Amino acid sequence: MCYTLIRDRIDNMNVDYIRSRIKNKKSLILFDNAYEFASKRLMGVVYNENQSLMNYLLEIVSILLDYNVDIDTIIGTILYETINYGVSSEEIESAFGTKIKNITSSIFYMVDIDYSDPYIVKEIYDMEEKNRAFFVVLARRLYSLQDIKNNKKSLATETIDYMIPIARKLNLNNISNSLEDLCLFYLDPEEYKKIILRLGTNVFKNSDNLKNSITQLLSDNGINFDIKSSMKNIYSIYKKMMSGYSLDSDIDVSTFRLFIDSEDNDNVVSLFGNNYGYLTTCDFGYQSYVRDESGICYVIQIINMPLKECKKLF
Repeated sequence: MCYTLIRDRIDNMNVDYIRSRIKNKKSLILFDNAYEFASKRLMGVVYNENQSLMNYLLEIVSILLDYNVDIDTIIGTILYETINYGVSSEEIESAFGTKIKNITSSIFYMVDIDYSDPYIVKEIYDMEEKNRAFFVVLARRLYSLQDIKNNKKSLATETIDYMIPIARKLNLNNISNSLEDLCLFYLDPEEYKKIILRLGTNVFKNSDNLKNSITQLLSDNGINFDIKSSMKNIYSIYKKMMSGYSLDSDIDVSTFRLFIDSEDNDNVVSLFGNNYGYLTTCDFGYQSYVRDESGICYVIQIINMPLKECKKLF
């Protein structure tokens, strides 16, 4: 589940706030150098009537930090606009190295291309720094969609039709989930609100409580396990509902995968049967459906193979 905040953007992003979020000392030095380099080249350049271009870039960096991107992507984001103002690739390479130069050039290329053109999109998949550069493209789009001052229906449609498929193919799933939810806010606001209201404010708390309960049960009984959880975003629930499924009876909002050594399977099946209800067999082992007090459904899956094998497959 990705409850992306819908809010007006706050202009004049403070560089000190960005610095406070970069914990590694070497990364912070690199960021400071890039910020100084870009600030000199972009001084006085305006992004819109309320915001400088440098502040806009800091906003994008803030979004990227929310998704834990690496420092090289951050540096490329700070630098790419300087190419529009007379900075050459050679200058960037001299100041920051070949890798940063390649990332910066890739971002610069990707931010203005037509993603509805299949021939251009095909070129993207052959680029060396495609994942980093396209992540920045997605962060820019997320920033635009978060500004609710104007209706963004056409922008949302373009994002869903052309950009999300590329992001999914590149496995950029977390930011894709955020974008899908924001797009739904514009494309079908009534259904968006219905889903939010039905899920309520306790869905995260209930999911965490269930995960903690499972962890406590297995730990107390000496079971060797790994647990991974994932929550559906609003858009994926919406697609299920549009296919005729009901959030009250057919759609689970969160899945917990338990990776158990084979020798513990019988014990785990017994424990779960006693504590969480009936388990059914499936291709990978067992699963159970658990509902919270409001009727929202969660799935518990027990993966029936050795932990080492599980980690390779999931």
